[in-house]
Amino acid sequence: MKSHVVDYRVFGDDLQFVEIGLDAQETIIAEAGAMMYMEDGIVFETKMGDGSNPQAGFMDKLLSAGKRIITRESLFMTHFTHRGEGKKHVAFGAPYPGKIIALGANYRAHSMEMGTKIPDEPILFAKFPSTVIGTGASIIKPKGIGRLDYECELAFVIGKTAKST
Repeated sequence: MKSHVVDYRVFGDDLQFVEIGLDAQETIIAEAGAMMYMEDGIVFETKMGDGSNPQAGFMDKLLSAGKRIITRESLFMTHFTHRGEGKKHVAFGAPYPGKIIALGANYRAHSMEMGTKIPDEPILFAKFPSTVIGTGASIIKPKGIGRLDYECELAFVIGKTAKST
């Protein structure tokens, strides 16, 4: 597989994404589901394995896919190819946010349930990416923790700077 220096730009701070510039007939391979946007002229197709050996037979592809499963990588990869002329762009988002700022005890019923004073102002705290788990994943209770409490989370991605009125 022939390649050259990748033309890319990284955008954002806490919710980063990378934009890749593709020349005509150039292809970039990415994990399934990572694409944010692509410009006209770029087509994509999903293939089993990483696509590093396009001439591989079925058994070689099956072995490659098995390795990807063992390492918990995606079984399928998406190939994005620029079929037009000039330069076009495709962008991919980071799989996890860099920083999550949460509000704690910000509603009366929860404060009353916990037996704590209702705060005059919302309490802010950080949630690190290592504390985020996927849907259906097991919650592991660390030793020394007496009580686990459930939460419902709602996330907003703000594309512009907020201002006070």
